[in-house]
Amino acid sequence: MFELEQEAFRKGFIYAHLLRPGPCNECERCNLIKCVKPELRRFPPEAVGVNLQKVMEKVGIELEFCKPEKMMCVGILLVE
Repeated sequence: MFELEQEAFRKGFIYAHLLRPGPCNECERCNLIKCVKPELRRFPPEAVGVNLQKVMEKVGIELEFCKPEKMMCVGILLVE
């Protein structure tokens, strides 16, 4: 998904920003004092207040909770 963000930027969407699922996993061990890869750090949609359940409903996808066999990772690429 990071590549999609970079492609959008190259096509003129200079405010393109990726919200990716899960915690940042760019480093083997996180430096909690100061991020050593801030250019790669991205936050999950929930961390910035996005209600994924409502967003997914708007595109016709129902999120089902507590069903490990239907696990879904959701990321959002924001473009202006």
